[in-house]
Amino acid sequence: MPASPPRFGAQARMHGLMTQLAQHHDLTAAMLVDDSFDIEECRLAMQAYCCDVVLIRDPMVATAFPSGLLQLQSWSPPEASSG
Repeated sequence: MPASPPRFGAQARMHGLMTQLAQHHDLTAAMLVDDSFDIEECRLAMQAYCCDVVLIRDPMVATAFPSGLLQLQSWSPPEASSG
């Protein structure tokens, strides 16, 4: 996810870390972005502290399992192996 503009916890944390690093280092950001983000808005916000920003639409979003299904699967007991 892009770090900026920060709108929720994990994004705000990444934004804070990157802006602090940028005070002493030249940063290049390369990130996958899903459809919930406006790529141009994020790119412009991140260019305030990054030398280069590469944001790419995540090609796996359309084919990925919804996270809720993956969470349900993690709660199921492991299959019993026959001995």
